[in-house]
Amino acid sequence: MVTYPVRSIRLAEIFGLAGLTHTGEERDAFASACRRIIIELPGTSHPLSDNWAVSIHCSVGPPLIWVGDHYEEGKLGLARALAPPEEELRHLLAGSLDFIEVQRRPESMIASVILDLAAALELSALYDDLINDILAVNAHPQVVECDDDMTQYRDAYPDAYLELWMRYDESMNTTPGWKCAPHDRTWEPHYLERIGRHWDSLAIFSVLRDRCVPYVIRWVGELPNEDP
Repeated sequence: MVTYPVRSIRLAEIFGLAGLTHTGEERDAFASACRRIIIELPGTSHPLSDNWAVSIHCSVGPPLIWVGDHYEEGKLGLARALAPPEEELRHLLAGSLDFIEVQRRPESMIASVILDLAAALELSALYDDLINDILAVNAHPQVVECDDDMTQYRDAYPDAYLELWMRYDESMNTTPGWKCAPHDRTWEPHYLERIGRHWDSLAIFSVLRDRCVPYVIRWVGELPNEDP
């Protein structure tokens, strides 16, 4: 119940990152492997906590139903990013085990990542469905923003900003373009994006586990099958 989704998600994430470092037939092979993992291993859509939100933009499809089930009325939500395994399990199991005391956590980094993914790839119908469902279960999309300094490369917070409830547009048609939230509209490309090292940003997110940048997701969606 616990180790299976972790192994599934981590495997898909690693294959997704590896595929983006290759071109041609090798990239196609990694993409095919990711599709097979996602289709044949349902655990890839069952993240235990926000620790696994960053896995989504590498390869894993939006775990919408799973997230909705854990945030609907009376449910406790999922544990925060960087939560230790014990905390992940308490949030996951407390709903069915009344002797475990856990307060509801409405914040969800997974919600922000899947909304940013749909917006950055300009999947307007999917975005509208996602935001409707997220609002319906009263989940609060959580976002970490960093200045263009050393904070973006480490898990310290001297110049990072934790927004516990990022207000996304209720429809992609609310404003022109793909940017559907304040952090999208104010974002200025950081150093690695300015020099074209988007994959390096993805790899850093995979290590830090608590942040994701819509512009990098957009780059993944536009990436041609040629040298990165």
